[in-house]
Amino acid sequence: MAIYSNSGAEITGATTLSASAGTVALTVKGAVSFNDSGDYDTQFKSKGNDNMLYVDASTDRVGIGTATPAKPLHLYGTSTEIELRIQSNDKYSSIIQNGSNSELLIQNAAGGDILFYDDSAETLRIKADGNIGIGVGDPDTQLEVFNAGTQLKLSYNASDHATFAVDD
Repeated sequence: MAIYSNSGAEITGATTLSASAGTVALTVKGAVSFNDSGDYDTQFKSKGNDNMLYVDASTDRVGIGTATPAKPLHLYGTSTEIELRIQSNDKYSSIIQNGSNSELLIQNAAGGDILFYDDSAETLRIKADGNIGIGVGDPDTQLEVFNAGTQLKLSYNASDHATFAVDD
């Protein structure tokens, strides 16, 4: 392990900080660099969890709960529910994998709408009241679809479908 500070102080080699009781505290003022001169993995452990946080230096991936992250950020847990929470002050939203019944939940606990965007524009909105808008940002009914062309097409297969349009 090597820890470097911007003032030139460093801790190198296999270093263990421990205490017989209580908490070990390492206070650093300034920047800290892990594995600055090599391609070494970084692992943070907690009691009972050897992979609390794992950085795979060879793939530039971060694992939380796993030492083999498959993507740039990989969350893994053994409980029935894994949650990614995004929070600002007292408002938060979550993406939850419910392992007991294989459901993916998207939750806006702040009580606002859920919006889906492509690169530049809103494509779908789920209002807090449950109304869904496709192509419209303020749906006033359970499902509102807007398109300058065909309004709605329901398909059974590639050749059997019904098209609904609104004429001026």
